[in-house]
Amino acid sequence: MPWDDVPPDQRRLFARMQEAYAAMVDHTDAQLGRLVDFLERIGRLDDTIFVVMSDNGASPEGTPLGTLNPTAFQNRVPENLQDSLDRIDEIGGPRAQSNYPLGWAQVSNTPFRRYKQHTHEGGVRVPFVLSWPAGDVPGGQVRTQFQHSIDVTATVLDLVGVQPPAVRRGVPQMPLHGRSFRDGLRDPAAPPSRDRQYFEMFGHRGIYHQGWKAVAFHERGTSWDEDRWELYRIEDDPTESRDLAAEYPEVLRRLIEEFWIEAARYDVLPLDDRGFAVRARVPRPGSVRDRLDFTYLAGVPTISGAAVPPTMNRSHAITARVHRTDATQGGVIVVLGNVSGGYVLHIQDNHLVYEYNHLGTHYVLRSEGELPLGPVELTFELTKTADCQGTGRLYVDGEAAGEALFPRLLPFFHGFAGMDVGRSIHSPVSPSYPARHEFSGELEYVRFRLAASEEVGEPIAPAGGVAPRPSVGVGFEVVD
Repeated sequence: MPWDDVPPDQRRLFARMQEAYAAMVDHTDAQLGRLVDFLERIGRLDDTIFVVMSDNGASPEGTPLGTLNPTAFQNRVPENLQDSLDRIDEIGGPRAQSNYPLGWAQVSNTPFRRYKQHTHEGGVRVPFVLSWPAGDVPGGQVRTQFQHSIDVTATVLDLVGVQPPAVRRGVPQMPLHGRSFRDGLRDPAAPPSRDRQYFEMFGHRGIYHQGWKAVAFHERGTSWDEDRWELYRIEDDPTESRDLAAEYPEVLRRLIEEFWIEAARYDVLPLDDRGFAVRARVPRPGSVRDRLDFTYLAGVPTISGAAVPPTMNRSHAITARVHRTDATQGGVIVVLGNVSGGYVLHIQDNHLVYEYNHLGTHYVLRSEGELPLGPVELTFELTKTADCQGTGRLYVDGEAAGEALFPRLLPFFHGFAGMDVGRSIHSPVSPSYPARHEFSGELEYVRFRLAASEEVGEPIAPAGGVAPRPSVGVGFEVVD
């Protein structure tokens, strides 16, 4: 839709989202400038290699109306335009994680086609700047050779003369797939270090080979055979404006065959178009999705969102052993997510509290009695009673301390922030505690036990001989 045709209220909202994005870029630039200034002051700027690039094209994940909650998008929960308008003054602040509408993504990607998550140039062509004044890399020049982001690590290692280890801590390492483009940095006439590269993202496919590119856009849930392959002479037509598939069918056929060869070589197959959040839950041999029991010690670094215990929409129990000498000691035991969604188990005002953030609606379950001092075992247990719904229970040393229905659970994903034990590194899941909110007592461990599947009534993995526990009915508050 042309900007002039967008209703005034929506224009006001969409402009604010783009302003927040511009402010973020400006802030990032200022912080990079601070680093450059510091390195110059200490005399180390010239021998520092700077690489500035983006990961892919501008994001369409804001959808046509923009978003204030990326976790809602990942869980396929539509947001309400009026709610976004009502929260317009939160955009750019700590209580909103906005993403501009896809119209702004189209502006950002112009003149290239499509967006992030796609394999057309709008999704894969990115800026790249490398600076190394003291090195044998001329400055102020432009290079046009085709290279890929996987080549960056190989190039930096080559520039500084470092060989990647073949074995680390006794584990054989996968060889680097990237190829150094050092020669291309030093000589604009040098050939590219690679002549082919496959692309695949959620079923969208592409293959570059010696100046040609074949690419196929995929509609999620449709047959791969229905995808239409396009062909471009990308060296002469970087904006993919002229589809040459009908003119050069043999070239297209050869490139499609090349895609399948590369896809098989680099473990792309089988193709999967279900999206990140859904795929993150799929069990793979040796992955966290295969495990039912996890134990973390205090001080463990942030656990990536892709490696956390898969508790989403599934019966599970979280047990922590803590030791406190004073009733004022408390803080975060374990937290997953951030302001957009997730959960936190913490001690507040000498009560055990479990809070679930469902895209901004907070379900808070608090123990009915105050906690004892000394060593104690604290548990939150969720029993799935229906799809995206369950009953939560709190226990203190095996004794029931609270119970309530959690009417809404996220189906797929708690966000990209990851999980922390004993502190809250990211924006707080709950407004009821401050940032970081480190546990002030002694935290021995946090243990997760999961049901074997997402089926209703599926038993949670046994806890090593612990007897079944009774329950007691205690209500909880809902905070919107």
